[in-house]
Amino acid sequence: MSTPSLALLAQCLLVLSAFAGFCLAGKNPGPKGGATHLVRWRGWLRGYGWITLSATAVIAVQAAGWGPGLAGLVGVISFAVFIVIGLATYRRQFLPRVFVIAAAAGAATLVPLTRAWL
Repeated sequence: MSTPSLALLAQCLLVLSAFAGFCLAGKNPGPKGGATHLVRWRGWLRGYGWITLSATAVIAVQAAGWGPGLAGLVGVISFAVFIVIGLATYRRQFLPRVFVIAAAAGAATLVPLTRAWL
């Protein structure tokens, strides 16, 4: 897999996990009006989201430059938000799984990406 396509895959996975974290950190009640068990993790989830979005901006600029990289990042963010809003609306119980899987897979794609850049 080439470096630009690996960078795009890492961006997609990390942005997806960031926005899933933002959605899980929201103040919406869980199913049947009960509070979710993630209340004490809200600050951590928001922090993870902002740090991950910042890291994906660095990845985008490193992979494609300022103009095309940030323009591509806007497309990736739009796609990830579309997926997270769909999941939050229709299948909210899948959001924690998507968050964990996307975060783990995004971190796994960063290893060969950093090796290629160093």
